[in-house]
Amino acid sequence: MERVENIGLYDFLLEDLSEREKQVVDLVIIGETLQTDVGRRLGVSQSYVSRIERRAIQKMKQKMTPQLCKAARSDRNNQTLIV
Repeated sequence: MERVENIGLYDFLLEDLSEREKQVVDLVIIGETLQTDVGRRLGVSQSYVSRIERRAIQKMKQKMTPQLCKAARSDRNNQTLIV
């Protein structure tokens, strides 16, 4: 898991994700919902949820440049999330 230092950065990382990827990230990572439960909710299998989650995390990590992480760390007024 990577730290996302503030909500603005989190929103930036989510902007290139599909709606389904955003749903999975919000439910599994932020909401701590089991992949099986997310699958039932979205009408897909747990293994498909896992693939969506993995793809979304990969996309988010690709956007996390060292400069972006440094800028986020310097902004201590925002909430911290773990993804």
